[in-house]
Amino acid sequence: MVDENDCRGPCKTYDKRGKTNPVITDQISCRMKYSPYGNIGKDKSYNFSTFNSHLWGGVPELSNQAFIDGHVKAVDAEKLKARLEYGSSPNGWWKWR
Repeated sequence: MVDENDCRGPCKTYDKRGKTNPVITDQISCRMKYSPYGNIGKDKSYNFSTFNSHLWGGVPELSNQAFIDGHVKAVDAEKLKARLEYGSSPNGWWKWR
């Protein structure tokens, strides 16, 4: 995990994380060869593939985040952080939330 804040979703409907951490988000990911600390809303060098959500001009524009109480929030891509890693560098993936 890159971000040190607790980013997992809630375990139960009354879990306090349900107000601050989304249950599900749009798919935004890139290969681990790119920095997890960049601004993915502006930097076209991340080379996002077309399966990522809400691409505009080659970079993500926003991410929809759904919460346990049913509300959905659109978050600008510039505010997203690499939260999780899958696999190992350089063939692994950063998942942005």
